Amino acid sequence: MGSDIAPGIYSSGGPVGNGTCYWKRTGNPDGALIDNSMSKKPQVVQIDPTDKAFKTSGCQPWQLTPDAALPPSAPPAGVQGTLGILNGLLGGQNGQQPAPSAQQPPSSAPPHS
Repeated sequence: MGSDIAPGIYSSGGPVGNGTCYWKRTGNPDGALIDNSMSKKPQVVQIDPTDKAFKTSGCQPWQLTPDAALPPSAPPAGVQGTLGILNGLLGGQNGQQPAPSAQQPPSSAPPHS
């Protein structure tokens, strides 16, 4: 990476106008996705020395801001999607089967007119 952009923490004020700010970091010779985001909010990203590319679209200018707080890291989209599928297969109960639902007795109240 180092020839086009120095490694470090960068921030952007977010999208230009009413648009959307998109960025992505890629690595490896095949351009494997490391991290990305699409947002209407200000963005902070850490560029590592091992990153191969940083691409951005629709964002205000990026500034090197070493003191900026990084957002909590989330699992990559592929991992998050896989976890969602597995959670759905397991009933969404942290790996436990959902409890059987209790049948409610019919209401004895007269219908509203």
